[in-house]
Parts: sequence; C-alpha cells; structure tokens
Amino acid sequence: MDNRKFEYFLTVYELGNITKAAQKNFISQPSMTQYINRLEESIGARLFDRSTSPLTLTKAGEIYLDYVQKSMELEKQFERAIDSLKNDIDGVIKLGVPLQMQSFLLPKLVSPFMRENKHINFNIKDDASPTLEKQLIDYLIDCALIYINDQKRYRTLEYIQLKDENIYLICHKDHPLVRGRANSPEHPVAVSRDDIRDERFCLLSKAFIVRQMSDEFFMREQFIPENIISMTSMHAILNTITINPDLAFIPEYMIKSFPQKDELAYLQVDGIDALPMHLAIAYLKGRTMSNATEAFIQYVKAYYQVENT
Repeated sequence: MDNRKFEYFLTVYELGNITKAAQKNFISQPSMTQYINRLEESIGARLFDRSTSPLTLTKAGEIYLDYVQKSMELEKQFERAIDSLKNDIDGVIKLGVPLQMQSFLLPKLVSPFMRENKHINFNIKDDASPTLEKQLIDYLIDCALIYINDQKRYRTLEYIQLKDENIYLICHKDHPLVRGRANSPEHPVAVSRDDIRDERFCLLSKAFIVRQMSDEFFMREQFIPENIISMTSMHAILNTITINPDLAFIPEYMIKSFPQKDELAYLQVDGIDALPMHLAIAYLKGRTMSNATEAFIQYVKAYYQVENT
C-alpha cells in the first residue's frame, strides 16, 4: 500500500491546511499541493473543499477517508498476522495446488511465508482442483488452493473464498466471429448460440473445474459441441487458438500471463460474457490441524484481505 499517500491525505485532513501538512511531513508546500492534486486526478474527484478555511472534505473526500481508514486497519491486521508467524513453528505442510496455478500462486504465497518461517517446509501436490478436494477428504494433503464455482462440492470441507475470478470464452482476434470488431473483457463481441453451434472448441479435460463449468454452460445453452479437442494444459490451448479458428474457455489469470494476450478476442453468448469462479483455500472440517498448517491458512487469508482492498 502507498502509506505516504495515506499519510499526506490524513495530515491535510487533520490540519485543514496544505502548508501546515507539508511542514509536518518535511516536504515543500508545492510538493504537497502537487501530490494532493495528483491523488484527486487519479480518483477523478475533488477530495478537499478549497473554499473553506480550514479545508474540509467533500463528499468524495469523506468516502475516500473511510476507505483509507479501513485499508490501514486491514494492513495492521495483516502485519499482526505476519508478526504472529515469526515464532518458531516447524513442520511440513502438504499443500495441494493445481499445476497451472503454481507459477503465480507459489511465488506470492509460499515463498514469502517460508522466508518468515524458516522451520516450515512444503510438500506440493499438483492435480486438478476436483481431485485435490478428494485428496483432502482422504487425508492425503493438509490444505489446498483451488478454484471452485458457486456450488461447493463437499459438506465435509471448509472453503474460504479468497478472490473472484472469471472464465472467458475467447478466440483469436482474426476469427470470423469477431469480424474485426473491437473488444475487451468488459466489452466482448456479442454472438448467439447459433453462431457458435458449429464451431470447434478446444477445452480442458473433464478432470478440471474449468471444463466442468464449460460443460454446465453448454447444458444451459442446450447444445453440445460436435467438435472438441481435449487437452490437459491451458498453455497448450492458448497456443492452439492463436493459430487455429477454435474457441476456448480460459480463466482470466491464465490470459493475463499469456505473452500473446493481445492476439485474443472475447465473446459474449446471448448476454453471458463470463463464467464466475472463486479462488479458495480448502481443508477438512474437524481435522486436527498442525500449527504450521493453521499459520499458513491465516497467512493466506490475511494476504487476500489486503490484496482485495
């Protein structure tokens, strides 16, 4: 978080004067004025009413003050959670993470956690999210970072939702369905069910949650594609649709990391532009949990509380 931005804003709010706020923060008055102006430009609204003395908050300023105070409190909670992990906790955590999620989840969660807890090791199990859920039930892993839809599969598992994610129907930007029309995740190209009925789909195998949600989409739309290529790698699917006129359902986290993402186009079928799913950390209810596993779960929860603000 940009604590300096918060501190400058709060100082101006508390003192009601930009010059006094600049002096308190040991910067020049023009620098403080420029910083506040840039902050207001980035938000798109005036935060301070300059016609009053001392300065008062506008309605937008009051909303931003509430945001700042809540954000700073969340960060304090995160810091306290991190501090509590600095006690000597040891052990091995058996963590399930789907292989295609490891490249972006492990560096920002597991690696920093291990730096703070040098006596904790990880045994990473990689498989599809539905398979990892079964491994939790069978006591083969301690917890798992997985993707789920709105219908949680097992009552015996505890699911802590961390982040919302979308699955998009995509194709190459030169696909005949796109016809050169500009598009983005927020403004996809509108097509009908009949438009895609005879298209070839490049899909993940049925073991994956993304494929299961894709199949649910086909059931709702009341058609089953006649031409399907099943793969076990989303990277392979993305590479395939950049050279072939195929359609694919791909989560946004994979699209963001794809080097040729500018070559992709987004489709909206009969008003449905994305399939919602959720990143979650899951574990078995009632199972006696090691201190190491419990500390990691609390770390992950605190991390996403801060990231989602």
